[in-house]
Amino acid sequence: MLRLTLDLWPFVIFMVLFIPICAAAQQKIDPARLEMAAAVRKLVEDNDGYAAIEMIQEKGDFAEVAQRYEYLVRDLYWQEKALHAVVPIGNAGILYCLTKANEFTEKDSENERKLLDYAKIISYNLSSFTWPGWGEKGIVITEHALMVGLEAAKLNARLVEILGADHGQLSNSYWAIGAQYIALKDYTKAIGAFQSAVEHAKKAGGKDAVLMNNGYIAVAKVLEGSEKAKAQADLDKIVKDLKAIGTDDANFFADQLVSVLKLFSR
Repeated sequence: MLRLTLDLWPFVIFMVLFIPICAAAQQKIDPARLEMAAAVRKLVEDNDGYAAIEMIQEKGDFAEVAQRYEYLVRDLYWQEKALHAVVPIGNAGILYCLTKANEFTEKDSENERKLLDYAKIISYNLSSFTWPGWGEKGIVITEHALMVGLEAAKLNARLVEILGADHGQLSNSYWAIGAQYIALKDYTKAIGAFQSAVEHAKKAGGKDAVLMNNGYIAVAKVLEGSEKAKAQADLDKIVKDLKAIGTDDANFFADQLVSVLKLFSR
């Protein structure tokens, strides 16, 4: 499976946000980055998270610090397999970016936007990394991590709207909210989020994205159980329709719907 983490791009291909990823973990990374990730993990595990934050923020200007947080969230996940460190460092990074962004006036909106963009990236990756649906080996997701992921997903949706992104990105954001609600077994709220994702996907013109999000609505209804037979029939048809499209994205979405239902039915 392949899943790419969100990077600092103004526009992101829809598929990139949903594909469970090992490629990001295999990219060649600056050894200094890896050393910092290992050091931060150790400090967190030694119950000295504030010392980790001090180390992250002690050098560089605001943009360098924000990027350092963004790197660390990815490196702690992919390289260290340390979600217990990803969560506090991701939260600290988001708080840093939002706080710093508020320090800039309207005359310096470019720097404010840059910081909000980093907060958007970190919040999406934090919501993605705390979702059990990827079935990533070596990652242990606690109830606390699920709640952090939901909050990060909601923040991401707000930041996407503030930054004026397109409907494709808004669809991604609402999908992430729905995915977290499925993990938390709040199926009514999951369905509401996926319905919003469907509407934005329609406006973006993404047929496979519309089908995928409708598929997640069906998954939520199967798991909820009151209309299980009908929901399963709807899901089966959506999977078939995605397979008929035949693109890599559509085939992945079809397989993902099946695997996610299986995972959350355990």
